[in-house]
Amino acid sequence: MKYLKLYEEFQEYSISWQGPTDELINQEMHELINNCEFFFIKENFDKVFSKVPSFYFYVVKKYLKKETTDKEEIRGLVVGKTIDGIGMGPDMESFKLNPPADIKKEVFNIIKSGKLQDWSLDKVKQTGNMGDFTQVFEPGRT
Repeated sequence: MKYLKLYEEFQEYSISWQGPTDELINQEMHELINNCEFFFIKENFDKVFSKVPSFYFYVVKKYLKKETTDKEEIRGLVVGKTIDGIGMGPDMESFKLNPPADIKKEVFNIIKSGKLQDWSLDKVKQTGNMGDFTQVFEPGRT
């Protein structure tokens, strides 16, 4: 819990970057791909499809054995499904470690398109899991 005490005492700081490093882009890409189960949620479909359509083309072709790039047809095939329900479950670890090149390229472009953001303490407090850790963990629990 020493880290949490130190964090609470650390009152003011600001982080700026001129551009994400290749290492950071790679980490963020893997983070996004690690959470691809959220791509099948109805409310997320349009946003993800607009940025990473190759993910859906890959899933539909490889696991559902359909040859289509039609957005509405794909929506009907994947929305509300789970990774296991689609049949992707056994391949998830290898997919996460080495996604197809077209998916990597689209995810890379999303991350690379980010803009410069100054992270003030107020901004950090508004961001999930980066704010006051006493609000994340139960008081008195170590």
